[in-house]
Amino acid sequence: MLLNWREISELVRALAPRIEGAFVDRLLVPERPRYPERYLKGEWAVRLTHRRGDSVLVFSVRPRATYLCLEDGKGPRASERGTRSPFDLAVNKRLKGARLESIRAVPRDRSVVIRFLSAGEPLLLVIFLIPATPEAVFGPELPAPPEGGWRLGILAHTRKSRLGQTELLVPATGDAPESALVRPALVESPEAYSAVVHAALGAEAFALRSTALAKHLREARKDLRKRAEQSEGSAAGARAEQNWQALGKLLTAHLHTSPTVITPPKGDPYVELEDFETGAPVRVPLDPKLGTLAEQAERLFQLGRRKKRREEASSERGTEAGARASALEAQEAELAGLVRAAGGAPSDAHWAGLEALEKRSGLATLRELTLAPSGAGPATKGPLRNRKPWTGRSFMSEEGLPIWAGKSSEENLELTFKFSRGADVWMHVRGRPGAHLLVPLPPGRTASLDTLLDAANLAIHLSGGQNWGKTDVDYAPVKNVKRIKGSTEVQYSGNKTLSVTPDPARLKRLLGNH
Repeated sequence: MLLNWREISELVRALAPRIEGAFVDRLLVPERPRYPERYLKGEWAVRLTHRRGDSVLVFSVRPRATYLCLEDGKGPRASERGTRSPFDLAVNKRLKGARLESIRAVPRDRSVVIRFLSAGEPLLLVIFLIPATPEAVFGPELPAPPEGGWRLGILAHTRKSRLGQTELLVPATGDAPESALVRPALVESPEAYSAVVHAALGAEAFALRSTALAKHLREARKDLRKRAEQSEGSAAGARAEQNWQALGKLLTAHLHTSPTVITPPKGDPYVELEDFETGAPVRVPLDPKLGTLAEQAERLFQLGRRKKRREEASSERGTEAGARASALEAQEAELAGLVRAAGGAPSDAHWAGLEALEKRSGLATLRELTLAPSGAGPATKGPLRNRKPWTGRSFMSEEGLPIWAGKSSEENLELTFKFSRGADVWMHVRGRPGAHLLVPLPPGRTASLDTLLDAANLAIHLSGGQNWGKTDVDYAPVKNVKRIKGSTEVQYSGNKTLSVTPDPARLKRLLGNH
C-alpha cells in the first residue's frame, strides 16, 4: 500500500487528467463497515463532480497506512458514526462548490499539493504521505517564496504539532534519494492502486476483527473456567458440611428422652446423643435463637435440604460452565484455522466464517452495544468500550436487544454489579426470590415495551413462576440498584412495574433463540 516518492509522482500524473477541472461536492469520512468502528480515523474522501461523471478522491493520513486513490462514481458512503473533526468541518465549509484546479506531487518528497479555486480565492490542500508522520493541512494560498514551492495560511490541520502555527511552506523539492524504484503494477493506473488499497484494507479489517474475537473467546473461556472452579469449590464446601439430615433424624428420635441442653461459656449450645448404629456419642449443634428441641430438629432438616440444593445447583453450574468453556475452545480452534486459511487475503467465504463466529460467540452483539448511535461519534474510549461479555444465560428480544439472566445468587450479583452499565434496564419479580435480568443498552438507546415484556416473561419463567398467573415484575435503571450490605439481596428505587401473565408463544420464541 505504501508508495515512495517516485510512485506517488507516477500516480499523481495519472490522476491529474481525471480530476482537474472537477467541482467539490463535499468532504466526508468514508464508511468502512468491516472495521470494528465502521470508519477509519484519519481517512477522508473528497467527492467530485465533473461533466465526465462523478469520482471520489480518497486519502489517508493514518500512521503507516497512507494512501491517495481515486474511485469512480459516488464512492464509499459517508459514515454515520465518523467523528466530525475541526479539520473536516473547516475544509467542508471552504471547499464546497470549489473547482479543483491542479494536483501536483512534490519531487523527491512524499507530498501532494492540491489547488482549488473557491469564489476566486485559491486554496491549497497539502497531503503528506510520510508513513511515520502523515498529515493534511488546508488553507488559503499565499504568495510563493522566491525559491519556489507553495505557501499557505493554515486554516485546518490533522496533527496537534501544528497548533499555534499560522503558515506552512512546502518546498519545491524534497531531499529523498533519487534511487527510489517504481513498481509498475502498483501505479500503472489509478484503478490498479485503488484495488491494492482495498485489498490491504480488507486484510487489515480481517486481522483486527479476528484478533478482537480471539481475545473475546479467550477471556470468556477463562471466565467460564474460573466460574466452573468456583462452582466446584462451592459444591465441595456443601459436601463437607455436616450431615444435617442425619443429625435432624437423630435429634427427632431422642425428643421423647428430653436430652439435656449443654450451654458452654463460649460457643453455641448443643446436645450430646448416642448414635443408634455405632453407639458413639454425637454432638448435635443447636441454634440459641430457637426454643424447643422440635424446632431445632426442623432447623436441621432445613439445613439438610439447603445443603442438598446448594450441592446440586453448584454441580450443575460447574458442569454447564465447563461445557460452555469447551465450546469456546472449539470456536478458538475454528478461528485459528480460519485465519490460517485466509493467509492475509480474506475472501468473502472467510468473512462469512468470521462473522458467523462473532455471532455465535456473542461478540457481534457486544459490538452493537458499544458502538455510538448514528451521528454521535464514539461513545467512550477503549476497545469495545470495555464492556465485559456476559457468559451466563443470554436471550434475544424481538427487536434485537440482548437479555442477560443470572442463574444463582452469585450470578445475579455478578450480572447486576459487574457486567452492567448505569442506563441498562434491570428487572426482577416483585416480592419473590428469583433471577435478576439485565437488558444491556447501546449508547443513546432505550428498550421498547415489547423488549420489556420479553424480559418480564423470562423473569417469571426463570424464577419458577410458570403457574403464578398474573405477576408483578419491577424494572429500573441498573444505576438505581444497590446491594444490601452483608447479604446477597438488593434494594432499588425509581422502578416501574409490569403486571404480566406468562405468554407461552413469547416464551417459546425467546427460549428457542437461547
